[in-house]
Amino acid sequence: MRLILENVDEKHYRLLKEMAKSLNFTLKNEEEAEREYSKEFRDKIDKGLRSEAEGNGVKISIEDLWK
Repeated sequence: MRLILENVDEKHYRLLKEMAKSLNFTLKNEEEAEREYSKEFRDKIDKGLRSEAEGNGVKISIEDLWK
């Protein structure tokens, strides 16, 4: 089960972090959550983004998408 907390004040964050540790919960920050994707998958996404930035992408209009 996952619990996501957003917009937590720093003083409350420290308290919640200590409570979670005392209950043996696993804590992950946003950066760690991003690393859940495999390196191979992230490399493919990065390659596609670089290719698009270099102008090697193909644009399809929404109207033509379902033809």
